[in-house]
Amino acid sequence: MQQKIELLKSGKASFITLIQAKKYLRVDHSYDDEMISEMLDIACVTAENYMGIKLKEASWKITIYGGIPSKIRLIHGPINKIEHFKIYRADDEMSYLSNDCYVIDQNNEFLYMRRSYIAEKCEIIYSTGYSQEQFPSPIKHGMLEHLAKLYDFRGGDQDLPLAAKSLYQPYKKMRF
Repeated sequence: MQQKIELLKSGKASFITLIQAKKYLRVDHSYDDEMISEMLDIACVTAENYMGIKLKEASWKITIYGGIPSKIRLIHGPINKIEHFKIYRADDEMSYLSNDCYVIDQNNEFLYMRRSYIAEKCEIIYSTGYSQEQFPSPIKHGMLEHLAKLYDFRGGDQDLPLAAKSLYQPYKKMRF
């Protein structure tokens, strides 16, 4: 069995506005706006890497060749929605599976098939990440903590603050 994954669309991280960041940093001038915006992006990417999840909303396509396994790992979670699940049979017949044909685990990482299907390949398009409304406050505060450290120690100590690590811990995916 062979798998291929591709990014279809990626959103911009706008969980923390420049105004919110400047207020947190107690900055009332615009001289550092560009640098603060870049540091916000760095804080977001660092948070994603530390936790092993994608924060920004994105759409992904996974194609599996040679049959459909009973358990499919959908990477770059958390999974928001399965847009569509297509299966292709040997006779080039294509059909869509409805969402009652599979279930997503409580950690939003694996898709489990409710029954087996015979197919040459399947294609799953799904969305990941957080919307502005869903974004967890602890992650937002951890990013602000990291931003403050980046801003205060420009060019110096770049380690993720302990406070941010503590806030990120419940969202961190285990890596093996």
